[in-house]
Amino acid sequence: MPGDQTVSITRVPAAERALIHDLYPTYIEAMSAFVPVPTTADGALRFDPAWLDRYWQEPHHHPYAIRCGQHLAGFALLRPAAADTGIHDMGQFFVRPEYQRAGVGERAARLCLAAHPGHWQIRVLLNNQPALSFWEHVLAAATGGTYTATQEFDEDLRMQFFRFAC
Repeated sequence: MPGDQTVSITRVPAAERALIHDLYPTYIEAMSAFVPVPTTADGALRFDPAWLDRYWQEPHHHPYAIRCGQHLAGFALLRPAAADTGIHDMGQFFVRPEYQRAGVGERAARLCLAAHPGHWQIRVLLNNQPALSFWEHVLAAATGGTYTATQEFDEDLRMQFFRFAC
């Protein structure tokens, strides 16, 4: 990990969306350990990056780059949980492996929560134990332990839903 440990989040303008588009396959590859992901006939990961464009087109969607110093460490994609509920949803949150377990993700998550005060939900795949542990740790600190955790289906995936206010 580079020497400068300053963690920041910056909103990614549409003109620079390639930052997230280029990093997204790494996120999909990491997620393939927990959920099947589509592949091409030759085994390469397949996804349609066009669906990411909604983060620059739809209201109340917020694409953030996570930086450690000047280096791109990951991304956070925030969106409304559902139309007109006022609840924020962490659509995707990814920290590159070389920045994991160094406090970068926790600092970035807390910055995202602080940037959007109010009611939240975060969904985590039940078999993604590293993410479950991460969010339990972050939310215990960020909310003083005042969050709820329930298991629910999100489309066809069984998820842990964390709900809280901050």
